[in-house]
Amino acid sequence: MNLPLVLAVIKKDSIQLFRKKILLFTLIIIPVLMGLVLPIGFAWFIIQLDTSTLTDPEVLDLLDRFLETTASPDVLTLTFNEQLLYLFLNYPLVTLFLLVPVITCSVIAANSFVSEKEQHTLESLLFSPITIRDLFYGKLMISIASSYLISVVCFLINLLVINTLISVNGFSVSFPSTQWWVLLFLLLPILLLTTALINLLISTRVSTYQEAQNLSGIIILPFIGLIIGQISGLFFINTLFLILLSIGLLILNVFLLKLALRFGTRDQLFNSQMS
Repeated sequence: MNLPLVLAVIKKDSIQLFRKKILLFTLIIIPVLMGLVLPIGFAWFIIQLDTSTLTDPEVLDLLDRFLETTASPDVLTLTFNEQLLYLFLNYPLVTLFLLVPVITCSVIAANSFVSEKEQHTLESLLFSPITIRDLFYGKLMISIASSYLISVVCFLINLLVINTLISVNGFSVSFPSTQWWVLLFLLLPILLLTTALINLLISTRVSTYQEAQNLSGIIILPFIGLIIGQISGLFFINTLFLILLSIGLLILNVFLLKLALRFGTRDQLFNSQMS
């Protein structure tokens, strides 16, 4: 790897992120809405909720199943509002939060090679002294680093605001739990690598940004399924699940990286983008 050339690609793509208004708007609105407004809004709603209004037997039965399956004895001693907040922070919110890095990484990576064609810079880039592999590494790194930074910032703001709400209202709920640290430092980097590799492969094989976005949207579907599965009580995402998922994605990344690094020569990349 030629590090100076890779860093040059990262710098060039970073500048392009701020110049493309639609792309920049997406990278701002998605984290703000899904990474800040919804988590903090739901947490505040649960804290203020009058639990005496929860009289639906099906809802109460679902909550009991959540607690019996996931909660420790300490959680069972909490008030009903505290139990609801505990469940939200440790299960639905985990999956909801993962949508932020997946969507932002997909947007950046899917735009990577296609944007070169749309801005008529692909030809000059392919005739530059950089190798295809270094070009790929640069675009891979900017996709992962930007998305990870956005996710960490969202998490830190949530950490501050939600813990402030917990403290002000005298709740005995701990946030974040162990599985949040597993998510941030184990699963998230691996998941971002998977997302970036898939979207970069898509970006090298389509001719327009719209095509790339349409195909990359498929990646979000499994996470929507996870959210629905948890809300319905079909399964629960715990620390073990996150570790096993990380291992599975790590194995997948080995194959994706091998495939990506063999995606072609300058001529093949040029033809795929110019066709």
